[in-house]
Amino acid sequence: MANYDAGHYFLTVLMPLREGVVEPGGRVVSHRQCVAELLATLPNGEWLARPGAGDGVYSPCSRSPFARSKRTHFTRLVVIDDLPFNGRQGGDTLLGVLLQTDPLLPQAVDRLPCAWLLWTAEFDACSGGDGELDSWLAEIWQAMEIQWRTLLAHAVGGDAVHGEADFIRHVRRCQIETALPFNDYWPQLPDLQDVSLTLPKYLGIAAVLMLVVVLLGLLLLLFGLPVVWLGLLRGLALAALLALLLAIAWALLAVRSAAARPF
Repeated sequence: MANYDAGHYFLTVLMPLREGVVEPGGRVVSHRQCVAELLATLPNGEWLARPGAGDGVYSPCSRSPFARSKRTHFTRLVVIDDLPFNGRQGGDTLLGVLLQTDPLLPQAVDRLPCAWLLWTAEFDACSGGDGELDSWLAEIWQAMEIQWRTLLAHAVGGDAVHGEADFIRHVRRCQIETALPFNDYWPQLPDLQDVSLTLPKYLGIAAVLMLVVVLLGLLLLLFGLPVVWLGLLRGLALAALLALLLAIAWALLAVRSAAARPF
């Protein structure tokens, strides 16, 4: 499971933000702008370096509400307005000339139907089960219920969040799989198991031996070995090739299967 690795759970959530505007304090602003302003004022640290006090001297600053959960390692909230434009899709120049493709014609550009709130987090977990995520989300709700109520007021479906259980359901509904988690250390050394490559190794050895026999047979043909043996040598060469391909495929599957197991 990509969401879990080496004692840490990696959460990725995409919440669609509401369209339209609101009028807080007489101002007309969009829901996206309200969320951006809330995030800009949300404390994001626990300790800051004290100016002029030298290296290694720190003093408390505005503490992030996420820091109230001792299981939290890292978390980030960011508004995604739209997709970046990476330029036109390239193509073969000669093929474009043959097909009379006009390079001045605009290509389709991907757009988002609305703004999104991206939430990523990494926290301590014993497994990748739903219970671990639910317990951490409960801690976060208890630690910063006021902030989340304010944020979710601008999210699609956020008006249905009235308590801890609703918050957990809403986050799980907007959760996407973390395809590439980043983990720079282990809380304790995991039980790493060696990948068993015994069968691919013996298949590879057998393939090499069969190829040696084929080469020797071809050499003997030059010194008078009956041509009737040529058919046998061809079959042996084919068997060696199949054994070699099977060994490579088996080894790749074994390594991929071992890499997919969480530890």
